[in-house]
Parts: sequence; structure tokens; C-alpha cells
Amino acid sequence: MSDEFWRLYKNVERWALSSEVNDLIRDDVKSLYEYVKSQVGSSIAETLFSRGLISGTLYDEIKDVERLLDNLDAIDLDMIKASLIRILEILEQVYFSAVRVSKD
Repeated sequence: MSDEFWRLYKNVERWALSSEVNDLIRDDVKSLYEYVKSQVGSSIAETLFSRGLISGTLYDEIKDVERLLDNLDAIDLDMIKASLIRILEILEQVYFSAVRVSKD
């Protein structure tokens, strides 16, 4: 498991557990997202789905989160904060799917 993934994950998780809301949330979420993309490819959902690693349902969930993350600067901080748990869950699933691919 990547120490870098968990370091970035914990930075975002800290925001999910905190009552604080500020622009640093965007930076931490972007860093985690970019790291996961670097492990999977720029089109996360398509890559994993085409390899048969995720279901159609998870594909749709990943696409929803990708749309949110690709437009993060335009989204209200409170909306981002409210979505952090879902973002973390999806990115963790994606990351572990990518790790499984790299080990095969």
C-alpha cells in the first residue's frame, strides 16, 4: 500500500471530521484525486470498467465523483465538505482497484 495515498487520504479525512471549512479543503481533495488519477489514468471510470474491475453501478458513482472533482473550483465549499465521505469512499475503491491491477 502506498504511504502517499494514505497520507493524502488522511488529510482529506481530517476535513471530513472537522467542523472547519476553508479553501484548503479543495487543495487536499485535489491532491488526493490527482494521485489516484496518476495510478489509474486520466479517465478513471472508463479505465477500470474496460478492464472489468468495477460494476456498472460503481462506474456511475465514480463518474459522478469525477464530475464533481473536475469542477472543484466552481463548487461551494459547503457542498464539497458535505461530499467528503462519499469522495473518500469512491477514491479508496478506485485506488484499491488500481493496486489490484498493478499487482496482477
